[in-house]
Amino acid sequence: MRCELREVCIIVFFVSSCRPRPEAASPTGSQSTMAPVAMGLQAMPRGAAVYGVLGLGQLREALRPVRHSESLQANLETLFSAGVDGSKPAYFAVAATPHEGPSAFFAHFQKVAEGKANATSAPSREYAHLARVLVPLKEGVNPVLAVEQLAKGINGKFESQSCSNVSCPVTPSAWTSVGVVHGFRDTVAVYATAGMLKVDIARQVFEREAAASTWLRARLAAFADETGGPAIGKCALLKTDNIASTCLDAAAIAETGTSAGYGQTFSALVGAGIGPSDVAPIAHEGRRESEANLALAAFRPRYFEDATFTWLSKGDRLEASWAVAGEAATKLAATLKVERCIVKSRDAIEVEKLIGQAFSQKADKARASELLGKAGDGGAAGMLILGSTLWPVGIGMEYGPLQTLVGTRACMSFRDGRLQASVGDVTLRVLEVIDR
Repeated sequence: MRCELREVCIIVFFVSSCRPRPEAASPTGSQSTMAPVAMGLQAMPRGAAVYGVLGLGQLREALRPVRHSESLQANLETLFSAGVDGSKPAYFAVAATPHEGPSAFFAHFQKVAEGKANATSAPSREYAHLARVLVPLKEGVNPVLAVEQLAKGINGKFESQSCSNVSCPVTPSAWTSVGVVHGFRDTVAVYATAGMLKVDIARQVFEREAAASTWLRARLAAFADETGGPAIGKCALLKTDNIASTCLDAAAIAETGTSAGYGQTFSALVGAGIGPSDVAPIAHEGRRESEANLALAAFRPRYFEDATFTWLSKGDRLEASWAVAGEAATKLAATLKVERCIVKSRDAIEVEKLIGQAFSQKADKARASELLGKAGDGGAAGMLILGSTLWPVGIGMEYGPLQTLVGTRACMSFRDGRLQASVGDVTLRVLEVIDR
């Protein structure tokens, strides 16, 4: 509904398939002693909603035997034919989009729709969703030729800057501007250093202008210098040797999902030929659903503060872990020290009971139903918030949260201060989400 998972997948595969800055942090210089995952994350913006690592080569191998994955396999082959190195990880981040500015514009839009305000006095709507991907290139690949080929794959228009088809003078210590790709909905700025592309993507929250608008390009130029990665202690379990590994920030996801909801409602109302009498109630409902994400992120108690999910390259399994602190951690360390596998429904009930006791969780069907309803209203953003911080709230319901794991070869345990889960048959489940 809002900020759909399909959109997230499209952005990741789009940028991965799709003025020199000497002051920028060196990808390979003084940080050369850092672990590869730390080096990749340091080049990402601070405070992002999502940070992740993508193993493109491992993903290709995982998809080979899977039916109905032809389109994804074709996208990957486009990457590799353009010179992307599938043996090295790609890094990505989806920046947070604060909701206050988009909320002010959307509120004015509602008043105009109700005849309570003048359209000419509207506040700014110059807000953008931003994301970044670091894409590894094979040795000797000309970044310009690689970007040109990727631009053709997304029907985008490539505008070269300081590089040419003959040469692109890149160094290990600075990002060189390769050019800009104008797609149907996105403006993409591409920079290069030795063996790496930095791809910055901007998409308008309120889409009513050409993607190549001046303000959007200015926002991308400012975004190019935003680095530093996740806060200390966050995303420490991301892995580079698997298909995908990602960590989530519930508060930033709530902000971004709310802004996306405003934008999607706005686009639907201005482009669908909806009658004047219907605009106000639809706008009201769109605001309610969008802001459900903020309510979810503000809910207390928050069970978990840090969530990481890794799609393993072996065994077709997903590993998830959530940081737990305080008394709950002490209780879980005693009751889930030994791994418990969920084979039948009664196994799920027993594990749910242990987790519920650790959090002193009392069955409150009214509260659980309210939060689950808000997660549904918030769409994919709401579900990500629920899955990363709040899912134990459903314990005690007639159909508890772990019942969905029956038949998936799922197991759970508590180790090193984190609740750990391992779930099987991941590839088919990912494809099901993308196909929706």
